[in-house]
Amino acid sequence: ELDNPTKQQSKRLKAFKNGSIHEAALGRSGLMIRGDDDLLQSLQSDKGKLENKLKTAESRVRRLEDLLHRQSQASRPGNLFQPQGPQQRERGNSGSSIRSSRFDDRRQSSDGIDPLMRRITQLENELREEKQRSSRLQQELTSQSNNHENIKGQHEDLKSQHENLKGQIAEVNSTKQDLLENMEALEREFVEERKNLEAEIRSLRARLEDTEDEIEQFDESRQHEKAGYVVRVEELEAELQQINKQRQDDALKAQGQVEFLRKETRIQREQQEALEQQIHSAQEETQHVSRKLNHAEESLNEHWQVLRKLFTELSPDAAVPNSLVDISDVLLTGTGALAEKVRNSEADINLLKSEVDHFTATVTELREHIAEKDTKLTDNEMATVHLKENLAEEKAKVSALEQELDDGRHQLTELRAKLSDGETGPEALQTRLEEEEKNVMILTEEVASKQSQVGSLEEELRMFQEKVDTLQSKVSSLNSQYENRDEKTKDLTQRLYSQNDRMCRLLERVGFAISRKDGDMTVVKIPRSERNAQNPNDSSDPGSSLRKSSTFSRILGESADLDLLYWLNDSDMQAEDEKYKTFM
Repeated sequence: ELDNPTKQQSKRLKAFKNGSIHEAALGRSGLMIRGDDDLLQSLQSDKGKLENKLKTAESRVRRLEDLLHRQSQASRPGNLFQPQGPQQRERGNSGSSIRSSRFDDRRQSSDGIDPLMRRITQLENELREEKQRSSRLQQELTSQSNNHENIKGQHEDLKSQHENLKGQIAEVNSTKQDLLENMEALEREFVEERKNLEAEIRSLRARLEDTEDEIEQFDESRQHEKAGYVVRVEELEAELQQINKQRQDDALKAQGQVEFLRKETRIQREQQEALEQQIHSAQEETQHVSRKLNHAEESLNEHWQVLRKLFTELSPDAAVPNSLVDISDVLLTGTGALAEKVRNSEADINLLKSEVDHFTATVTELREHIAEKDTKLTDNEMATVHLKENLAEEKAKVSALEQELDDGRHQLTELRAKLSDGETGPEALQTRLEEEEKNVMILTEEVASKQSQVGSLEEELRMFQEKVDTLQSKVSSLNSQYENRDEKTKDLTQRLYSQNDRMCRLLERVGFAISRKDGDMTVVKIPRSERNAQNPNDSSDPGSSLRKSSTFSRILGESADLDLLYWLNDSDMQAEDEKYKTFM
């Protein structure tokens, strides 16, 4: 595309017809490039002088033609015998009649005609040249007028671009308002979550107080069970401390997210200030556009310097060519190399995507594993509760049996006392004594069996408690591992996003456009005519308008991409999967 001629070059080539050039077909004269008012005035003054000279030359030609006519009349044969005498020649501003002097003979008159004819021919040639020069100056003046009109049209285009910048600033302000509203909603959610956590802490404290009351009651009834309940209280306190620590970590994470959003808002504010500075600079450029029109040649030199600067950025060690065509070929080669780097970067991005998919699958497996552990932990807790209930029932039964045993022993003591006193007959008392002893033996065996059952239940409760502690330690380690992997996944997501954004900016800076459709990315080169049409008067940086447009589109798109960067923070699995697919 760099080898193809521009529209202006094609128009100048078409102006050559049959070995001659037509200035009117060029559309823009070579003398009108600078747009100098002093040059226009000098050309107009030269045109007036040439018109005066042309009129003078025409009057002289008319006088010479009159003189030639009179001499030709005098040289005829009928006029040979006229008396010879001096003749006076009279001249006037309006081309009055000219009288010739006396001729000696016919030969002298014929000799005087030849230099006059040559002089007339020379004057006619000069007159023709003057006419051509005046017509050429007239064409140049017309082309300069057309160029002045074109410059006025460019000034109107600058005004329209200024209005477009104002509209984009309004869009940026609306985006900023939306971000502030989102931050306020997040703060309200954080406050509600904090209230819920505080309520849960209060409920846990109340539960702790109830547990302490139960420990005191059991301490009054059974002193030997005090150590076990103290251990349980310590475990509950450790669990409470762990829960408080986890809540504090969650609060710190929420505070970190709020700080990150504040930083994002500050960045948006800085970008808005940069946009306002750009608008201010655009206004200053609009005010000084009339002065820039007088420096068209200097803009061309600045354009050349920009090309050299771009060449030095692409090839810092190579020598800068002196020809515009050579440096364009070198820049085209450098652009191809950059496109190759972009393709390599796309391969790296695909590799990063595969790693993100692997991490996502690992996170899903960890979540399923944690869910299984939570289910097992819940089942174990339920079994522990049932065992506690069974233990309480068995303890109640043991207490009842012990009460019955005490009653039997008391009756047996009374019977023995009666037997010793001789109140009843020996046979009946002996029979009753044997029955009571049998009852006491039965109750003693039942008490022993119940105590053994209570011991086995306590051992089983202790085993379940150890399993619960083991599962809780495993769940805590899995949670820490899951949080570490979440942090790594977030870091990988942000790096992938920043790398993609950096490559897009690089491609847009060297004159390429990126389009995405159905998950595929296409890199398209922007034609030179479209790049030049974005801002025709800004010759200091050919890619500045492209960078500005990409900057505005990127700022407007950041508000939508900001939520996609936090696809890991969503508690709903379906919403998280949708956000992840949208981000990829």
